[in-house]
Amino acid sequence: MKLHVLSHTIRVVCDDAKGWETGSHGQFTENDLIVRVRKGLEEQVKDLTICHELCHVIESLTGQPMTEQQIQCMALGWYSIIMENPEFIEAMWDK
Repeated sequence: MKLHVLSHTIRVVCDDAKGWETGSHGQFTENDLIVRVRKGLEEQVKDLTICHELCHVIESLTGQPMTEQQIQCMALGWYSIIMENPEFIEAMWDK
């Protein structure tokens, strides 16, 4: 999947996670603008992981450093907005 964030194209791919930190569900590599998500995650965990990694994308592209705790809070907030307000998301796409 490709997403456009702040005029950059970000690829989101499922990955076998070889060489990743133990327990990591995803990662963002700034050099190639790829969000990698561990294969085999439950759907809800996968979606939250994508939100988390996209917060890292925004952090990187805006040059505004955030702690991992701040990233996690933002990711959880955006995931909640998306999942709990489908009418809001639909309204944004209907323009």
